Amino acid sequence: MNRRNFIGALSFASIASTSIFSTIALAAEDCNEDAVPDNLVDPKTDPTAMALKYVHDAKTADRISAGRPGLDPSEQICSNCQFSVESDCYYVGCSLFPGKVVNPDGWCMSWTLKAGV
Repeated sequence: MNRRNFIGALSFASIASTSIFSTIALAAEDCNEDAVPDNLVDPKTDPTAMALKYVHDAKTADRISAGRPGLDPSEQICSNCQFSVESDCYYVGCSLFPGKVVNPDGWCMSWTLKAGV
């Protein structure tokens, strides 16, 4: 690598890291239960959420008739589902809703017990 390429790569790395850290800082500001994120799944308009009968509050779901094995239906929530993605924030990611977050106390028809729970 010559000097010109090295300086160009160093400049790019500096700009990229500034952008990443800015994004992380902005996300951390909205990291509590009261701050509703823009990418929260909307069960009334999101086609996947409607198909999976996703709800923000698992207590309102008909978990018994869904017959999902693994835990008692009253204990089935997004935070103990294998599809949930760990988060430092109140809301959690879900691999069924790429780029979106769900309520950790929510539920959907695809709920599956997370390994090790």
